[in-house]
Amino acid sequence: MSRGGGGGSPQLAPSAAALVSPAEAVRSSFRLPILCYHKIEPRHELGVTRISPRRFARQVERLAAAGWRTLTLAEVAACARGERAVGPRELAITFDDAYRGLRDHAFPVLEAHGFSAICFVITAYAGALNRWDVPYGGRRFAHLAWRDMRRWQGRGIEFASHTATHPRLTWLDEREVARELAESRRVLSAALDCICTAVSYPFGAAGAREREIAAREGYGTGFTLARRWRGDPMAVPRTPVYLWAPPLPGVGLLAPIERLGAAAANRCAVGTSLLLHRTRDRAPAPDPSLRRSTSRSPGGAWGAARARGRRSAPASASEAESD
Repeated sequence: MSRGGGGGSPQLAPSAAALVSPAEAVRSSFRLPILCYHKIEPRHELGVTRISPRRFARQVERLAAAGWRTLTLAEVAACARGERAVGPRELAITFDDAYRGLRDHAFPVLEAHGFSAICFVITAYAGALNRWDVPYGGRRFAHLAWRDMRRWQGRGIEFASHTATHPRLTWLDEREVARELAESRRVLSAALDCICTAVSYPFGAAGAREREIAAREGYGTGFTLARRWRGDPMAVPRTPVYLWAPPLPGVGLLAPIERLGAAAANRCAVGTSLLLHRTRDRAPAPDPSLRRSTSRSPGGAWGAARARGRRSAPASASEAESD
C-alpha cells in the first residue's frame, strides 16, 4: 500500500495481474491440445510415425464420441495470439509431411466426423516419393499431389508449409533457412491459390533465429513438436502421435506420459537428421540456372533439382507400393 504526499486516502499499488493486458492473459493460459500425425498407412515400416488406418479411425471416433471439436488454422492462430480463449474440449489435428495415404485413410475419416485438420506440405516433393527421408525398412512412401490437395481444400483440410525440402533448419545458415521458408511459401501459395501463413518446422527444430526468419518471410504462426508453450505464436507446441499412442491421444489420462515419450522419440530423430545431412552433403548442388528456367512452375528450382536425381513419382498409390 502507498500513500500520497498530501495525506489523502490510501492507494493500492497496481498488482502484476492488473498490468497484464487481456490478450496477454489469454495467451499465457493457452492450453490447446494439438495432435501431430505423420503417416496413416496400411503398409508397415521400421519407424514410430506410422499409424494404421484402423487405429487412426478408432482414435477419431473416440475423440468425437467424447465431445471434442477441432479448430481451424485461423482459430489456432487466434488462440496463440491471445485473441481467442480456448474452449472446453477443443483441439487441433495436424499432419506433417503430407503423405498420400492421408487422402485415402485419414481425410475421409475426419470428414465423416465433421473434423478439420491442418496439413503441412514439403513443397518440393508434392506428388513424389519421400526420397528426402531415410528409408528405414527399405520402403518409400508417396506424398500428396497438388491435385489431391486442391480436392480437399474447402472440405475441412487446410494446407501450410513444411519447408521446401525438409532440412533441420537449425543446422543451416541464415540464407538457406530463409530460402527454404520463402520458396515453400511462394510455391504453396501459387499452387493452391491461397496465402500461406503458417509453417511447421521439420523435426520441430526451431530456435529464436529460425522463428525470426520465419516471421520475416511472412509467416504468422509456427509449429514445433514436444515443446512447452512459452507465449510465442511462432513456436506453438504439438503432441506427436506415435504408434504407442492411447485411444484418446493427447487428451486422455495418459497424456502427460504420452508427451514425455514423444519428447524422447523426437530427440532420437537427431540420428535421422545426421544421416540426411550426410546424404545432402554428398548430393550435387542445384544448378543456379534452374531457378530462372523453372520460376513459373509450382516446384520452382527445388522441384527441378529434385527431378534430376530421381524417377517420376508413381501416378497411383499402388505404383508407390511397388517402388
